[in-house]
Amino acid sequence: MKIAVITGDIVNSTEIDLVNKKIFFAALSSYLKEIEEYYQVKIEIFRGDSFQCVIPNIQDALQISLEILTFIRSISPSKEPLSASVMGYNVRISVGIGEMDFVQDSALTSDGTAFRLSGRQLDEMKGKKQYLMIASDDNYHRELQMESALLDVILSNNTIQQNEVMNRKLRGSIEKDIAEALKIKQPAVNQRLKAGNWHIIDLMLKYYKSLYSNR
Repeated sequence: MKIAVITGDIVNSTEIDLVNKKIFFAALSSYLKEIEEYYQVKIEIFRGDSFQCVIPNIQDALQISLEILTFIRSISPSKEPLSASVMGYNVRISVGIGEMDFVQDSALTSDGTAFRLSGRQLDEMKGKKQYLMIASDDNYHRELQMESALLDVILSNNTIQQNEVMNRKLRGSIEKDIAEALKIKQPAVNQRLKAGNWHIIDLMLKYYKSLYSNR
């Protein structure tokens, strides 16, 4: 059975102070439960600051990855950010697309090329300044490596505010509703989407989904 596996790792989690750590991980845990229910997937948190998600519908893998990534980057620490970064928190997300050969109750003890690609790639990412990578065991591997590298660059400079708007847009909200939810003007929502290159992200997301439309 061909599936997608997302493995994520919070960047510099040990440097987050205790107060912010409690707030951040409570918010993340709640959000991941929403993702589980909406997409009918299973997400497990391990080692306290890492998570793994098994996705039967390969088409959803990049969508879920971007939703999680923009959510994490939209959380504002209660104190000043730990560095001069434009975002308060960051995450590495590695997507592996391949077979699931060995299935157990826990994704962490299951096996197959999807799990191995995702885990191995995440380890490689720790030595690079890339926070989103996709690998597959099919003919799309090189395309997906390039697409994820470009997406990573496009998303890298987005601010907390831009990620906040982007996350809601990814979840299907229209600009008017985003403005009301965030208590800002609709033109501000539009400006943040433009500055965050939403139109390119949307095009690349649709292209990714088209690759696996017949799966």
